[in-house]
Amino acid sequence: MAGDGSFFIFESDDGDLLGDGKTTVSRNIWGYDLESDEATLVCAPADPLAVANRGSKRAAITDDGRYVVLFTGNAWDPADTNSTGSNDGQDFYVKDMDTGTMRWIDFHGDGSELGVNSPYEVAIAGDGSRFVFESYDSILPGESGRRDVYAYDLVAEEAELVSGPVVEERGSRDPSITDDGRYVMFYTGQSFVPEDENSDYDERE
Repeated sequence: MAGDGSFFIFESDDGDLLGDGKTTVSRNIWGYDLESDEATLVCAPADPLAVANRGSKRAAITDDGRYVVLFTGNAWDPADTNSTGSNDGQDFYVKDMDTGTMRWIDFHGDGSELGVNSPYEVAIAGDGSRFVFESYDSILPGESGRRDVYAYDLVAEEAELVSGPVVEERGSRDPSITDDGRYVMFYTGQSFVPEDENSDYDERE
């Protein structure tokens, strides 16, 4: 739910809940405006001709309810030409709920595929400046080869490995991010500081 309580989102496997033909697939991201009492398909642009023909999942919303980040196989941006590949053309998009436009996240900055099949624990900063997620897939240098935490700066348009560079081959998971996007907390088996001598999983900031 948005931090101001104006809008909430959810993922559903029950197809076209509104019956308006805006989606032909089972898994979608939906939203509900608690002020206007209106439901909407979040995982497609506002364009009335746009129809979601591939699934979407793992959504998160900013504090003011304006921006939603989600993971989808739909290619809403003409520059997004990754319809195949190791992750079957799936990428992150950010939807502006005010304008209805969809922004493709070119994670690597070169138009290549993201390389993630299923991200977990997606979270976006309250101000919409950065989002984080967890993945088993190795997509940036310095990762652990297990589960890692990644971020994308939506202002600088830069990808970041949050749980690295690796100091030992142990995974990291369950990220959360502050409203201003500056701090990320996550759970890890790595010992990033000398004081961590317990060889166990700890929370890191």
